[in-house]
Amino acid sequence: MQLLQRTPLSVVALLLLVDTAVAEIFVYVVYRYNSTCKDFGALSACLGSPLPREGLRGYLMEAVPANACHPIGGPPTSANSSRAFIALIRRYDCPFGVKILHAQKAGYRAAIIHNVNSEKLVTMVTNVEEIRRQIGIPSVFTGESAAKLLRSVLGSEKVARVTLVVPEYYRNPCWDNNRFSIWDTAQYYWDLQFGYCSKHTLLLFLREFCLVLGVIISTLVIVGCVRWCRQSREIKVHRFKSGEKYDVCVICMAEYEEGDRMKVLPCSHAYHGTCIDTWLRTQRQNKTCPICKQLVTYNVGI
Repeated sequence: MQLLQRTPLSVVALLLLVDTAVAEIFVYVVYRYNSTCKDFGALSACLGSPLPREGLRGYLMEAVPANACHPIGGPPTSANSSRAFIALIRRYDCPFGVKILHAQKAGYRAAIIHNVNSEKLVTMVTNVEEIRRQIGIPSVFTGESAAKLLRSVLGSEKVARVTLVVPEYYRNPCWDNNRFSIWDTAQYYWDLQFGYCSKHTLLLFLREFCLVLGVIISTLVIVGCVRWCRQSREIKVHRFKSGEKYDVCVICMAEYEEGDRMKVLPCSHAYHGTCIDTWLRTQRQNKTCPICKQLVTYNVGI
């Protein structure tokens, strides 16, 4: 009690936020088709095997009967044994363990059990030890809105490929004995605020934005370098002012006077304009600086 009295209000609020985030530890049921992406929160069951960290992707089929309280039909036989099928099952009428066990016996790799007339999520458990020992597939519980969308897809396309996604900072309280750190919980809570599809859309946008930004910056750098190279090779026209470092034109050996028109070569050597023009015109091929012999690009109009 004394500890709570001494704890700052902000810390108490943070701990309450952590407790709330840990109390509802979501995975995602994700449906993606072309540019369409829909995700729904779900709770992993505390029976059967946990979802793999990389998630589980498979083809969805609605159970018949829909509540799976009796043995259900299995998925179509396929030569490709790696294809996973996931059963969509309605809540109520019999225990969760019975539904999941019927899906497992029918050949499904996982089960999605959905609520009816409610978005409330519950953690699926069973008190029957015999059923608990038999169940080996993962399962999740989701709300009615997910079931409505998936049923509409099944009604129009006859097949829907869904993914059970495990968030990066996910810790299953049924299977993970490690304590939650505040940092992991804060990361996980932040991840939940966006949702799987929104997060991936944002990451895709940021990736394309960074790509475009990188191209723009690279182009600006290249253009800047080209301009700098061109300017560094150009002959600059300059009016002499007293006090400057230039003193004598080595071509005519006359001192510079205030206002004299000068030309500064890329090598930084300066001459009277008329003197250097005459010098460069007399050179037929390689035009060079009179002092350092560095090559000079000379345009008659300068």
